[in-house]
Amino acid sequence: MARSPLWLQMMADIFEAEIYVSESHHSAAWGAAWTALVGIGKVDSFEDIKKNIPMGDPVLPNKEKSKVYKALYENYEKLAKDMVKYF
Repeated sequence: MARSPLWLQMMADIFEAEIYVSESHHSAAWGAAWTALVGIGKVDSFEDIKKNIPMGDPVLPNKEKSKVYKALYENYEKLAKDMVKYF
């Protein structure tokens, strides 16, 4: 999912946030290693990892698409509340 331009754009639009993706395909390994470093006190925090992983250009949200997703989600919430009586 993190390598799909379509999914990355959808996430940026839905969450109305910039999405950053590591240039490395080993993000899970980086996360595990960093967790160990925090655990043994070799680094101060999880925030410091940002300075050590090369990141690609951010995927920026599209405001028009964000509005569409927000409206669709509002409809979903209304429908879910109406359907709860059937389950």
